[in-house]
Amino acid sequence: MDRSGSQPAADPDGVDEQPPIMGSWPRMYAFVLILHAVLIGVYYAISRLYA
Repeated sequence: MDRSGSQPAADPDGVDEQPPIMGSWPRMYAFVLILHAVLIGVYYAISRLYA
């Protein structure tokens, strides 16, 4: 924060950008973790099916 108490301007390099989908980074991370767990489950089921 600067001396006037307002928030600093957004970084011109785009570091504070929103993700292109899902609206926020926590939602994006949750999606990736859930997808990862689902894929692990699918691969486990396939490996058990063909073992």
